[in-house]
Amino acid sequence: MYNLKIIYMTFILAATVCGQALATDEIIYHKQELGSISLGVEVTSGKYGTPDSTTGLYMPLTLTWFPNSRLDVGVEIPYLYQSTSYSDSMGIDSHASGIGDLIFRFGVIALFENDRVPQLRPSVYIKAPTASASDGLGTGKPGAGAGIEASKWIGDTHLTGEMFYNHTDKVSGLGLKNYFSYTAGVGYQITGNLQPMLLVNGTTSTYTGSEGQLELRTRLLWTISKSMTLDMFVSSGIANSSPDIGGGITAIYSF
Repeated sequence: MYNLKIIYMTFILAATVCGQALATDEIIYHKQELGSISLGVEVTSGKYGTPDSTTGLYMPLTLTWFPNSRLDVGVEIPYLYQSTSYSDSMGIDSHASGIGDLIFRFGVIALFENDRVPQLRPSVYIKAPTASASDGLGTGKPGAGAGIEASKWIGDTHLTGEMFYNHTDKVSGLGLKNYFSYTAGVGYQITGNLQPMLLVNGTTSTYTGSEGQLELRTRLLWTISKSMTLDMFVSSGIANSSPDIGGGITAIYSF
């Protein structure tokens, strides 16, 4: 069961931090677009406090609709791949892959940014248990969460942050817990189409006996055209329960 915990934890940070943080600029800063389509690839690798090495691939396809300048409705369809090399099993590896849990998101810009206040966007999500529980790609249970995102520009400096509460249904033998996930970061608009950012991402403890996850990300937003943006990052784990290293790229097309 411990290996299932490691496999599941591999994708928690991707699903809650990548799925939310990578979509933040896509959603919060839309003007009068009808919607957007994004495809991302994230690769992580680490030992997660064990002797075994685990590599994960997370590929979310995200479709977002903007009914008006305040509301957004989206669905995320992820593909997952997981490989673990066991140090005490004569080089034996295990592999698992497949569609992950579908995630439906609903957000509203409650307060638009002005000179004095940040932009605030509360949102909720619902997770449908479409991932294989037997392969450790999901829990086989539905889930949900709610949180708020904030953003403020001070000249060319961009401050951003978010906090989410995530509810996880209990699964016998896994000891899963409800948890908070968070992101805090700062960016700088160096040109009209390039914005590097530095972010801290993490979660509280996701199952009994584990510590929270924590990682540092260097991120670059590259606006190629009015309709196309690339979102790239590299990450380094700080807590033992986080991936040691990671990296990814997301292409966002707005229309």
